[in-house]
Amino acid sequence: MKSQYSVAPTEDLRRLCIRKDWFTCGTCEQYMKMFDLNKEQRPIEEVTLAIWLCSEDVSREEITKELESLHEDYLLALGVMQQAEGEA
Repeated sequence: MKSQYSVAPTEDLRRLCIRKDWFTCGTCEQYMKMFDLNKEQRPIEEVTLAIWLCSEDVSREEITKELESLHEDYLLALGVMQQAEGEA
């Protein structure tokens, strides 16, 4: 199974934004566009920039680090799912 997102599934990315209090300065339309970037598999740096522009008191480096960590977790979960499908 191939990665379908640049970071992780939309709901996981949404939960991270809520937990970190990110994207509090953006509109609903901007929020949806950020999720579109993720679904379109745009580079993580583009998703980072969208979040950073609509957030306060967080660096782009911190956002990038968190998004990369979430992406690694997503890829690990995909690998486990692939392995399980191969064993079935």
